[in-house]
Amino acid sequence: MFVKLNKINKHSSGDFYITEIVINANQILFLSENREMRNSLLEGKIELGLSSLAHFTDVSFSSGGERSKITVIGDPATIETKIR
Repeated sequence: MFVKLNKINKHSSGDFYITEIVINANQILFLSENREMRNSLLEGKIELGLSSLAHFTDVSFSSGGERSKITVIGDPATIETKIR
């Protein structure tokens, strides 16, 4: 099953931007809250027009034998609901 998520990316200049991605839910290994991104949002370091109530989740997954991690918008419980 594939799921759409909004990924947080960072330019080399330090500016953040959002991209929509589609990942295979079967490749997800685990989810964890990303408090550093949440704190950056509350401190005004992330200027993407997101609500101050926004949360972030690190999604760790395996693809082609390699492990990767991305940060997406949403708390772990919300992301878990999407991948079920």
